[in-house]
Amino acid sequence: MARNYAKGGGRYATEVTRKMGTDAEMLFEKIITSHGNKYRNATKKEEKINHFDYVVSNFFGINSCKIEVKSTKSSKRGRRPDTSILFIELKSIGGYPGWIYGNSDIVAFQIKNKFVLFKRLDLVAYVESEIPNMKMSKNGGIKGTLYERKYRNDLVAIFDMTKVINKVPNMFFSQVNKDIKLTYAQVC
Repeated sequence: MARNYAKGGGRYATEVTRKMGTDAEMLFEKIITSHGNKYRNATKKEEKINHFDYVVSNFFGINSCKIEVKSTKSSKRGRRPDTSILFIELKSIGGYPGWIYGNSDIVAFQIKNKFVLFKRLDLVAYVESEIPNMKMSKNGGIKGTLYERKYRNDLVAIFDMTKVINKVPNMFFSQVNKDIKLTYAQVC
């Protein structure tokens, strides 16, 4: 059965945003298999309720690692993807806990043809330490602010990707390069 890619955003997602999500997931699959890893796709329930897209076996020494894949986002719909911006969903549409509070072990953010990986719990700790200093904004896409969309009962924190990379342990993940030997310790 064919993979049903990038169904996030529900009725609010556009064809362009779905394609961005699909492209990110396809790139992630290409990279993960280039490292010789086996994976399975999350079930529909795992994606929607538990907030992860893949279960990867033997991922840098983790027997069974749940990974949430996020595509590059734009500061506003219809604009070019911006690798300097990072959206963290604190509360999903309808007021449910956002993907940051899901069950993934690792969150993989696309940056062009690679991903930066964070342990989800490290990201949660950083985000929660920053939220008290963030102000609500009426406009989305402004770094250092919180944003909730009209009529959706959601909440998003918007960060500068470089600042997060500099503050939270991470690892860049791309196709196998014989000169680079990565270990799980680099993710933790």
